[in-house]
Amino acid sequence: MIGKDVFVKVDARQTAGTAIYPAVHEHFDALAWLPAGRQSTLRGHIVAQVLLDGKTMALCAPYGVEITQAQIRQMLPGAQVTDCLYEKSCGAVVFYVTKGALYYLLIENRCHNWGFPKGHVEINETELETASREILEETGLQAQFLPGFRQSVQYYVREGVRKTAVYFIAEVFSDQVRVPAGEISSFALLQAQEACQRLTYASERELLRKAERFILSARDSAAPTAKQRENGGV
Repeated sequence: MIGKDVFVKVDARQTAGTAIYPAVHEHFDALAWLPAGRQSTLRGHIVAQVLLDGKTMALCAPYGVEITQAQIRQMLPGAQVTDCLYEKSCGAVVFYVTKGALYYLLIENRCHNWGFPKGHVEINETELETASREILEETGLQAQFLPGFRQSVQYYVREGVRKTAVYFIAEVFSDQVRVPAGEISSFALLQAQEACQRLTYASERELLRKAERFILSARDSAAPTAKQRENGGV
């Protein structure tokens, strides 16, 4: 059903949620999301399947409009999103410094894919808040983010369903990683070359290369010059 083209009649006299209205389709119960304002009909596609008041309903939206699970839950309080055309998660390239060397924290999920800590955005969270929460939940570590770096990777988790993963860079100050049982299979702290070899997806290997260049540039910028050291500067 997700991604299916639809034409529905909209009951714009009442709202089911923010900019969401009851809609009529001959084959299934429907809702229409009208971000541009009320209208009597909608031609678009099904962007989500939700369970609301005990009924499974198709959420329809205009073509070209993206809406994530967190946005739907915010606009439809009490709804359970059982499927969604667009998914979004946030995380970070996490690094740890010891004896002047950079180590990157990778995690292995239940499907035995190696990557960076990340997870779905929850209601009312910013991207950085999601990334911070996910790092803590998946590693047990508090992280400090480096400003100025934000990269996104898009891929299809299954046919027709696109996921956007937003990544930052975060430093942790301990190697005492605690992964949650059942959710994460394992973890590794590796230097860049070995981390690139361990990462499952090419897009994340390229992400690591960009992140390391950024980190090294930031460290060089922060390091005192010889003249500063001579003058007692920092």
